[in-house]
Amino acid sequence: ARHGAAFPARRLDFMNRGVSGNTVRDLAARWRTDVLELKPDLLSLLIGVNDAAQGVPLDEYERTYDRLLTEARAANPRLRLVLGEPFVKPGGPPDADIRQRQAIVARLARKHGAAFVKYQQVFDAATRRAPADYWIWDRVHPTYRGHQLMADEWERTVRDFWKR
Repeated sequence: ARHGAAFPARRLDFMNRGVSGNTVRDLAARWRTDVLELKPDLLSLLIGVNDAAQGVPLDEYERTYDRLLTEARAANPRLRLVLGEPFVKPGGPPDADIRQRQAIVARLARKHGAAFVKYQQVFDAATRRAPADYWIWDRVHPTYRGHQLMADEWERTVRDFWKR
């Protein structure tokens, strides 16, 4: 909303196609209609926490995610990609599965020339200012304050990435 109001001459349209509880499998099933047919100029993705919770194997997660990015890039070679790092609430037990998915997304960002938004470090750093519950109300869902941290980091990452 802020960017649409700030830059009316650009006639920006933002479309949110996120579906709560979806995995990369679900995303693949709706990829054509929710992404390719919309022909975005910039595509921002955040997927992985539900894959961990629902037991989507790591190799399937990476293979499917990679295929979707390849299809999007083939449909629009000039597409700007932004990949968000899956994250969990800081201070809980170590989550090896999430850490592996974070590494997968970082690898895919490099492979596909995408900006990579490091949400986990943002939330980890935020807990030095306030308890983790202030930012994430359960294990994975941010409060409105946590969403602002994410928006600020997304914006900073994207701005810095395309400055190059």
